Parts: sequence; structure tokens; C-alpha cells
Amino acid sequence: MPRPDDLAEVVVWDPMTNDVQTMGATNCWNFQQGARAMWVPQAEATLVYNKSVEGRPGCAFVDLTTGKQRELPHALGAIAPDGCFAMAPSFTRLGALWPAYGYAGFGSSRDALAQPKDDGLWRIDLMTGARSLVFSIPELVAATGGAIGSDVPVFVTHVSFNREGTRIVFMLRFFSKDHALYSILFSARPDGTSLKLLEQEKISHFDWLDENTIVVWMRRGMKGLAAARRSGVLALPLFRPLIALARKSRARLKGVLLSESYFTLSAETGARAPFLSGVLPQDGHPMTSPDRAWIVTDEYPNPTNGETPLLLVDIAARRRIDLATFVHDVGSKDTDLKCDLHPRWNRAGSRIGVDATENGRRRFIIVDVADIVTSTSK
Repeated sequence: MPRPDDLAEVVVWDPMTNDVQTMGATNCWNFQQGARAMWVPQAEATLVYNKSVEGRPGCAFVDLTTGKQRELPHALGAIAPDGCFAMAPSFTRLGALWPAYGYAGFGSSRDALAQPKDDGLWRIDLMTGARSLVFSIPELVAATGGAIGSDVPVFVTHVSFNREGTRIVFMLRFFSKDHALYSILFSARPDGTSLKLLEQEKISHFDWLDENTIVVWMRRGMKGLAAARRSGVLALPLFRPLIALARKSRARLKGVLLSESYFTLSAETGARAPFLSGVLPQDGHPMTSPDRAWIVTDEYPNPTNGETPLLLVDIAARRRIDLATFVHDVGSKDTDLKCDLHPRWNRAGSRIGVDATENGRRRFIIVDVADIVTSTSK
């Protein structure tokens, strides 16, 4: 895990010249989400990344055209499409309760409190730096209708805007007594109205398909299992061998045994429907293309040989293209140090970036898919 004094460089690659330019260094990073480096919407040549500002997680904006930089004293999770504000969880709280997704060295004893009233999901004005609490943790816990006890340490994570900026989705999570994540998926307007609990229990990765629809890998129709996990029954010695066996199963088999698959969910009503059944039978990290015609995703490493496929799917044609296979080789069995591919599109929809490993070293690999997506669209 990164230590408080471990610095990571933030760099920009120019595909025209192949030059790599360093923009800055930060100790606000982790292996799963980096420093949340993002292009700022409506400002084509400006990027932002999280870094230490005034001794706490903040962020730095860099204008690649002018070279000008400015900082805000709050770290960002996701930026609204208009580029005016952002939403974020508390990265110090994540550092205390889910270190793989937080930042080391910034926390206090308050960050480990079960359900503090002054923390939750935040909104940050990107011009002034003003920050306001949109949803407090107790408010979100109350919205679960008693599903979570008042002594359970919970945290907010994975906030995402739809492309119109009219709604967000995010998760409230905690570790159940069987040491697995329990997730509650919420949708709301960014101003804090229209809060809707969409699903809970096993919720994995998601992305927006359109203004009101997300695609998400989740477990379906197993309310008894959800209640058993919340109550801690599955942590009893009697069930531990079965839980361990299920978790070690091949991903495809586990999906069948535990009734997991991809679904579409309405962000307003929670209505769901199967998505690409038989085309994408395993959990991964889906991201829709800028034109919404394609989904790029991956699968988890094969437990036998570490092979990890990178996949591209033509949504309308239900056509799957296996782009490449990488070998997961981080040199450690610590799951917090894993290196999933986490595929993501460039803004033009012509290239895909992935995280990969080779001989215990992490690498960033760029895959050009312009010929594939262009030939199909003609």
C-alpha cells in the first residue's frame, strides 16, 4: 500500500509526438484509482488531479496551454459535465475504513467513527472551492429503511454523473461480518433532491448508458442472502467453508451459483432488465464509449493462469470482440494491491487505456481501436 511519503508523478502523453510531460507529483493516490486525474469538462486542455493542499487532500488544476496552475483544498471524486462543480466522498474516511481507495497519512480518529453527522457526500464549487454536504452518512443510512445498524461503520464511494449532469449515482458501503463488501446503490439529483435507493447487497461496477439508465453487475432476487449478510449469519463457522468455496470459484461459475449478471437499472425508478446476457457473463469494469455505441470492459484474472481479457462490445449488434489478453502479475496475493485492467476511453472514442502488470511492475497500456469502431459505424 502507498505510504504517506510515497509520491506519484502525474504525466500527460501526446499521441502525436509520443512525448510524456510531467504535470506534478502527489501523495494523494492509491493503486485502484490513482490520483483521480481527469480532464475538466468545458476546458479542453485543463486537467485536475488530487494532491495534498494545506496538509489535507485537495486538488490541482493544470492548464496545458498556458501552464497556469491553481489549487483547491478539497479532493475531487467526479466532475459535473458543465465543469462548474464536483462531487466527492471523504478520502480521509476511505483511508481509515477502506485503505485501498483512500489516501494514507491524512486521517484522524474521527474518520473511523461509525456514522458521523458531518461527513458523507460532498459538493465542491470548482471556482471558489466552497464545499457543502449534500448527503450526510446518517441521512443515507436512514434511507435504507433500517437495513444498517447505527453502530456499523459505513462510507461513501464511487460517485458518477450522467452525461447531462442531471443525476448522480453513488454507493454507501460497509464490510459485513463475513469480511465482504455490502453495497447500497443510490441515485439522486446533484442538488441533494430526488434520492432513490436502487439496489443493495452485491453491487459491483457500473456506468451510464444514457441519461437515465446505468449498466451494473449485481446479484438479483436474493433478499434472504442479503439479510443473512447484514445480520452476520454468514460469518458463523458453519458457513465459512461454503463462503470460501464460492469466492474461489471460477468467475463464470460463481456468477451462475450466486445469480450475478449485468443489468440495466433506471436511475429514477430502479426498474431493471438483463443486459447483454450470454455476451458478458462475467463481472468487469464497463465503460460506454463517447458515442454510446460501444462498451469496453474486462474480466477478473483467471485464478489458474492469471489471464485477464480486454473486451469490446457493439451494443446494438450484441457483438463481442476480444481485443487482448493480459496476465495479472503483481507479485503479491494482497487483494488491495491487485491490478485490474480498468479500461477507459479517450474523449475521441478512438483509444482505450488499461492498467496492466508485467514481472511485478505496473504499466499503462494504450490500445488503438479507431479502425474497429470506425469500420462498424460506416
